[in-house]
Amino acid sequence: MKYISKLVIIFVFSILMACHTDKHNLYEHHDESSSFLTIGGEKVDIQKFKGKYLIVNYWATWCSPCIKELPELVQFNKEYSQKAVVIGVNLEDIDKKELDNFVKKFNINYPNFKADIVYQLLGLELVGYPTTYIFNSKGSLIKTIQGPVSSQILKQVIQ
Repeated sequence: MKYISKLVIIFVFSILMACHTDKHNLYEHHDESSSFLTIGGEKVDIQKFKGKYLIVNYWATWCSPCIKELPELVQFNKEYSQKAVVIGVNLEDIDKKELDNFVKKFNINYPNFKADIVYQLLGLELVGYPTTYIFNSKGSLIKTIQGPVSSQILKQVIQ
């Protein structure tokens, strides 16, 4: 019985480790017709991000660490738009008008999407708010940051 229990534990651990080390590639699973609507109704094709780093930030309006990092993301997006693309994914059930007002209030200058894109785009689960995934120019996941991210950290990752 102990032998079977150990085998089960090893098997489950192996599966979990394989899931965590998988370098998910955005472009392998999304063809040229893969597009998503921003909260503003703009159609964005995922393929247009090829060749640039992609910073995907998951956030909510009630999350104080998320709010704290917004100016950093806005600044980074402004400075590094030739080399990287920032997109936000709002993870809450919130009225569209309220969300639009929030985006305007904080001068968010990068596309934002609703939570339904989480599984469509990444297929990754979130542990907490905020979480930022960084993909290289070929679409492979290279870094996950849980908690607030700074412009400085993002610059270091893409250099």
